[in-house]
Amino acid sequence: MITIRKAKVKDLPKTAKLGAALLKHHKKFDKYFSPAEGIEKIYKKFFKKNIYSPKGLLLIAEEKGKIIGYALATIRKRPSVFKFRRIGNIDDVYIIPAYRRLRIAKQFLEKIFQWFKIKKIKDIEMQVHIKNEIGKAAWSKYGFKAFTERRRLKLK
Repeated sequence: MITIRKAKVKDLPKTAKLGAALLKHHKKFDKYFSPAEGIEKIYKKFFKKNIYSPKGLLLIAEEKGKIIGYALATIRKRPSVFKFRRIGNIDDVYIIPAYRRLRIAKQFLEKIFQWFKIKKIKDIEMQVHIKNEIGKAAWSKYGFKAFTERRRLKLK
């Protein structure tokens, strides 16, 4: 049986490995997402901050004590020029390939949406790489719609 729960500090080493795996996955689409040196240590610190922050929710999926995925959601503020300033953001969702298509992402999202409702967040954003067709289809299935296009230029 797969359980979804809030992460604990003891979960950070394994969760940091999954975070690194997520970046490696995105690097396949674009070298821009290449992990920094010491990525697992960086992720552990970043995830720990979110465990203790009222503006962060780090969830893990586990089966028989084995961590098989994680999701990170945060609350962010948009610039003061906007009427709607507080937004929810889904930063990461990663599930070990062997456990995909078991509705784990759906379970993550249900918990995240509950948390956002408690926090009185109505607008939720997330990003998916333009070349990630599977990811775009999955996020669309959960009701997310493209509303802007982000662009990048590398100066020479």
